[in-house]
Amino acid sequence: MKDFNGLTEKEQETLKKAQEEWLVGKHGRKSANECVKCGKCEEVCPQHIKIRDELEKIAAELLG
Repeated sequence: MKDFNGLTEKEQETLKKAQEEWLVGKHGRKSANECVKCGKCEEVCPQHIKIRDELEKIAAELLG
């Protein structure tokens, strides 16, 4: 895998895990893989983002 912004693959993985811990652990938010896909967030999203699809991608990337 190519370096992303000058980081090695190992450094990227470490950064991803730290970001997930910061969001979930320190702010009481749930992990991306805990989405129940109810769609309520998409109904009110002013930017019409397909949040359920994006959370699925994020969970795959961050959590393997």
